[in-house]
Order: sequence, then C-alpha cells, then structure tokens
Amino acid sequence: MKLLTCHIDNFGKLHNFDCCFEDHLMVIAEDNGWGKSTFAAFLRVMFYGFAGSSRRGAEDNERARLRPWQSGIYGGTLTFETQGRVYRIERTFGERPREDTFLLYDETTGLLSEDFGEKIGEALFGIDQESFCRTLYIGQLDCPSSSTAGIQAIMGGKEAADDLVRYESVRGRLQREADRLSPDRPAGRISRRKGDLAALRSRQASVEDLEEACRATQTRLKREQDALRQLEESGKDIQAALEKKASAHSPGGILDQYSLLLGAQEAAAAEEERLLAFFPEKIPSADDPLLDELIRSRTEKEMTSARLTEVRSALHQRQDALKELDLAVASLEQAYPDLLPQEQIGTEEVPEGTSGPGIWLLVAGMAMLAASFIFLGQIKRNYLIALAVAGLVISAVGSLMMVRLLQIRRRIRRSDEEIQAMEKHSLLLDRREILEEHLRDLTLQEERLTDYLAEYGRKAQAFVTDLGMEVEDDLASQLIRIRSQAGAAARAGARTRKCQEEREAFEKEKDMSDEMIRKALAERQGPSLSDLTMQLSQVTADLEKTRAEAEKDAHSLQALQGKLSQAREAAVEYEKGCRELESLQHRYQVLDRTLFYLEQARNAFHARHKDTFLEAFRIYYEYLSGEKADAFETDAALNVLVRTQGRLRAPSLFSTGCQDLIGLCRRLSMIDAMYRSEKPFLIMDDPFVSLDEERLQAGLRLVRGLSADRQVIYFTCHGGRIP
Repeated sequence: MKLLTCHIDNFGKLHNFDCCFEDHLMVIAEDNGWGKSTFAAFLRVMFYGFAGSSRRGAEDNERARLRPWQSGIYGGTLTFETQGRVYRIERTFGERPREDTFLLYDETTGLLSEDFGEKIGEALFGIDQESFCRTLYIGQLDCPSSSTAGIQAIMGGKEAADDLVRYESVRGRLQREADRLSPDRPAGRISRRKGDLAALRSRQASVEDLEEACRATQTRLKREQDALRQLEESGKDIQAALEKKASAHSPGGILDQYSLLLGAQEAAAAEEERLLAFFPEKIPSADDPLLDELIRSRTEKEMTSARLTEVRSALHQRQDALKELDLAVASLEQAYPDLLPQEQIGTEEVPEGTSGPGIWLLVAGMAMLAASFIFLGQIKRNYLIALAVAGLVISAVGSLMMVRLLQIRRRIRRSDEEIQAMEKHSLLLDRREILEEHLRDLTLQEERLTDYLAEYGRKAQAFVTDLGMEVEDDLASQLIRIRSQAGAAARAGARTRKCQEEREAFEKEKDMSDEMIRKALAERQGPSLSDLTMQLSQVTADLEKTRAEAEKDAHSLQALQGKLSQAREAAVEYEKGCRELESLQHRYQVLDRTLFYLEQARNAFHARHKDTFLEAFRIYYEYLSGEKADAFETDAALNVLVRTQGRLRAPSLFSTGCQDLIGLCRRLSMIDAMYRSEKPFLIMDDPFVSLDEERLQAGLRLVRGLSADRQVIYFTCHGGRIP
C-alpha cells in the first residue's frame, strides 16, 4: 500500500498545497515553521479523522489548533493505492464532528466507492487511530510506544483479531460492573447495601422505644379528649344560661332598661368606693385652700432647694478658700516671726549723729590708756593706775553704746525680702477679712432658706398626716396625687348620685311596683350577661387550646405509629437485604475471578508472540546502537524492560535518547509482527532528534533499508538528518 498524491485546500498554515509521493523513500526537508508536523497530521486525519468526536478533550483542541489560518475549505484530498486499485479520499472538517464530510472515489471508474467506510483507516490497517499513532505514525519527540488491544489482535492473526479487539470493551464492561458492586468503593452497591443494612438494624432496634412513646401519647390523647367533652358540656350550660338571661332582658324592655340603670349605678358606686379607698381616714376636698397653696408653692420650694444647694456649694468653696488663706498666713508668720504691721515700716529712725558719743568715749578711753603707758615713770604710780582704769571703763562704755545703736538700726531698717513678706502678709489678712464677711452673708442665706424649706415641710407633712397617710419621700408628687384622687373621687360621687337620680326617676316614670324592682334585683344577683359572655369566651378559648393539643398529639401518635410500622418493616427488609447482600457478594466474586482468568487468558495468548517480538526488537536495537541487546526482555503485553544491576527496569528511567531508541525499535518490531505480507506506508516526523551522531547515521541507514519494501514519508528540518 502506498500514497500517490494529495491536495490540501486549507489545513493549519498549509493552503492550496499539492504533493506527489515517491514510491519508496520520500524526504521532505524544510525549515522549522514550514508545516511538516501539520502535513503529517493531515495524512493521519485523512484516514482516521479527528479523534474525540464523542467527548471534548485534548484531541478536540487539535481540531481547533489546525483550523485554517485563512478562510476557506477546511480539508483536502488524498489518493492512494492498495491491492492494485487506486482510491481518492475527500474530507472536509467543521467546528464540530457532525459538520465533517467524507467521500471515497474509485479513481478507475470515477464513481463513489463503498469498499471502505468512513473509518477507512481501521479497514485498511486493521487498527484504530491510537494503535496507528503507536506504530505507523512516528511523531516528532514521540518515539516511545506501547501495545494496544488492536496491535496485539492483528499480531495474533485473523482468527483471534475480533476477540482481542473486543477484549478491552468486554473487560471494561466487566470492570465497570465489578466497580459498581465493589465493597471498597463508597458508591459500590455492596458498600451501599451494607450502609442500608446498618440503618435498618438501627431502625429495628428502636421498636421498643417507639412502642413506649405510642402508649404515652395515647394516654395523653385520651386525657385531652375527656377534657374536651367536659369543656363542651360547660360551654353548653353557659350558652343556655346566657340565652335565658338574654330572654329575660329583651331589647327595649323595662327590666332591661332598669337593669342597665342599676348596673350603671353599681359601677359608679364601685368606682367611687375604689377611689375613696385611697384615703385611710379623712377625705380632703379637691379645692382645699391649704392643698392648693402647698401645690402652688411646689415650684418655689424647688427653686428654694436649688438656691440652697448653690448657697451651700458657695459656702463650702469659701470655707476651703479661708482654710488655704489661714495656712498661707501661718506659713508666712512662721518664716518671719518678727513681722511688723505695714504702718510701722520705716517710721522709727535714729539720726546719723547719734553714734558720736559712743565713738568719742571709745577714743577718749583709748587715749587715756595710751597716756598711762606714755607717762610711765614720770607720774606717780597710783595716778597711772587710776588713769588706765578710767581709760578701760570709758572704752567699754563707748563700745556698748555703739553695739546697742547698731542693733536698733538693724531691727528698724528691714531688707527688701522682709518688706515684700510684710506686704504679702497684710494682703492675705485683707483677703481673709473679705472671705469672713462673705461667709457670714452665706450663712445667713442658708439659715433663711433652710427655715423656709423646713416650714414648707412641716405644713405639707402635717396635711398628709392629718389625712391618716404616711409621708413619702417625694412629698410634692404625693400632694398632687392626693388632689387628683380627691377630684376623681368627687367626680365619681357626682356620677353615683346622678345614676341614682336617673334610676329613681325611671322608677317613678314607669310606675314600677315593688315586685318588679325585687325581680330586677334578683336578676342582678346571678351572673350578668357580660360575666356569662366572658365565661363563654374563656371556655371557648380553653376548648380551642385543648383541641389544638389533642390534634397535635393525634398527629404525633400517627407519626409514631408510622415510624413503628416502618421499624417493624425494617426487620423484614433487613432479612431481605442480608439475602440480597449475599447475592451481590457472590456476583462480585464471580466477576473478580472472571476478570482474573480473562487477564490470564489474554497474557497466555500474547505470550505466543513474545519471543518473535523480542527477537525482532534485539535485531533493530543492535543495528541502531551497535550494542548487544541481551539485557532486554519483554512480557506478555510486549512491554520492553532492561535488566541492569540485577533488576528489570522500565525505559522511562533512562535518558531521552535511550527512550527514543528503544521506542523506535519497539515500533518497528510491532510493525513487522503486524504486517507480514503487504507493508503499509510509514510516516516518520524527524524521529532521530535525540540520537547521537553514531546512532543517527545508523538510523538513517535503517530508514533506507525500510524503504526497500515499503513507502516511507520522512520529515526533517536539518540537512544532516536526511537519509
């Protein structure tokens, strides 16, 4: 099978592009950005279309990514040859899978062909798109591959291909059923059934509690029903009495009118009695002059109280100020004990000349002492002694006179500090005198205000006490209340007298006999119409309340009985659920074993091709790497493993170059095992990017060798990677 020609109307950045494919090796070497990967994707989707048509996913993004960069038809044509016949595929793509179109023509006849359906890739290659991308389509940096059910099915031959293709779907259905039953998943039927059984077990255990609650509710409901019957009978009795009372007092009748007058008189008398009960002994007049005076004086009394508070506050302030002045005066007098009054400062002065006698006496005495020494030996000794003694005495007297004079001058002539202290002392004394005068005035005001308030209190207290009442703290409010009560009592008395006069006038007007009056009074002895009406209203309210409670308990009893019935049913459901759980567990075990044996059977089938696949893989690997491939092994799923350091390791643990090399060899090995007769074309989008130079050259030689018996479409962007 080989590709012949293609025409791209619009696909990604490619526009109005034509290509004729060579029979064996066709190399498309273009720079990056030319559209090589886009061209390779075009070849793939012409056979398979875009994947993900049934759900939105990563492949749906490819449809949007490869939408034409310019407007126009999204798609193109592809001509190919297979089994000696030439066909042409025409595809267009829309934004959604349902907008896609597919046509297949037989180029020999030019007519539409039905040799292959819209899934032409699966019909031609025998594999789905995923398997195609893991074998025949080698994308850039996508050399690693893995086995699929489609790959292994076509490797097993035609007789087993259908079973292996259906293996995944069958296994998927079995696995979904097993997951649906799984006891390890919260949403599994077995897990949910266990939870349901636990709930049923708890409901079953509450039967005794529900039975006890039902009995208690039934007892309470019976008690409420008995109370309802009693209230209904009482209501009937009150209704009968009310009708009888109403018939005796027909509207507009004499007895009815007379009864109303009696009721009004009794009500007025009762109100008067209630108001008079406020006064224990004496009832004052609302117009009492003393009471009016006391109430009118209330405002003056309040003003006096406020003034008294102000006076006492000022009095306390003055007293505090006087105490501070006394402390200041005492402190000043203690600092300067010999303070003189201000008027004596500087008045006693001693003349300057008064110091002369003292000095002259001192000089004369000293001269006499000097003369006694000078005339020593010239005058008689007795005269010299007398002269010396006289000189000493005169000198002493002169000295004493001078000291005394200095003391007097020092006491009279004060310093500046002492003068300031004396002035401050005098000022403080003046201020104290003023404060004392203020204190005397405030004290007199306090006495007058206190006397006024005391006189008002004595009068008010005497008035209240005279009424036989206790004096309250708020005397003014009590007086107002007394006048209000007295006025209300007077008005109530007037209403009582008026009602009595109206009743007597009615008796006289209607000429009522004593018997009629006695009958009316007798009717008044029993409950009145209003009393009976109130009693009926109360009974009706109690009846409604009891009926509501009875209905509530009836609903509660019904709900409890329903729960009890459900709890009893839960026991039956629990037994049934246990049997169902056993059935589900058995079914799950069968599914689990079926999956196990199915997996074993598939692995056993795949194991038949393991050796052939491994032999081909080792040949390709040794050719590309130049190394021995004895360390490689494979399993039944055709997974390639490398034995190193005594353990089998996955290729994903090695470098990117090694992964690409192993993946490329695995792809080629699977292709050889899948297609033993006619070889399909091979698309290679620069697969040797990660290989070193030596392995790259081996890979290029391999491409030339592969193109000997098949068509190879090779894309590259580097001249050194051209086969």
